[in-house]
Amino acid sequence: MAGKWLEAMGGGLRPAAANERSERQQWWDYARGAAAGLLEGKAPPPVQVYGPVLNRRETAYFSATANYARLWGGDGTYTTTGLLALGNPAFMVGAFAASGYINHRRKAAARRDAQVRWREQQRVGLIATSHRLLVNTAERGWLTFTYGAVTEYYPDIQNGALTLGFGEQCVPLLLSGPPAVPACVLVSAAVAPDTWDQDPRLAPLLA
Repeated sequence: MAGKWLEAMGGGLRPAAANERSERQQWWDYARGAAAGLLEGKAPPPVQVYGPVLNRRETAYFSATANYARLWGGDGTYTTTGLLALGNPAFMVGAFAASGYINHRRKAAARRDAQVRWREQQRVGLIATSHRLLVNTAERGWLTFTYGAVTEYYPDIQNGALTLGFGEQCVPLLLSGPPAVPACVLVSAAVAPDTWDQDPRLAPLLA
């Protein structure tokens, strides 16, 4: 198991490791250490974070940068255009053809927008705490995803990804990259405290 946990690096925090090890290996070792500690009833060591204010009795465990996306589709609506064409017949035919082309393009774009797919893809700041995941997006700033709001979760530690569903509360969230691996551990332990260590999806971290 990972012997060291964290070391301060500038304004953020990263798992402590030798320089020759890859970022992925560092986070993998951190996740294994977190899992081992949680199995013994020990929470990961707390770290100090700056920016978002934590709640009382809330502890930050790590701060990182990850890939972010949300799963949703548009409503498929669009507006049509009707050109008022006055003039000779040739001009009017051309104007109507242009109007039809514009409306066709808008309809096709609306159909594409209605498709459910991963959107808002970007690099974000990620803070994992004892109660939630905090994600700092470019458009909306810090967003909160509490463990208690999770209705389904899909850890994919081999590919460094975590997908969370929240029922009717908000659209699904995808986090990917090396820090998603320890996030898988923390979310799993919080959502399924009595059975998370039996989850086959986490088995490589528990071996």
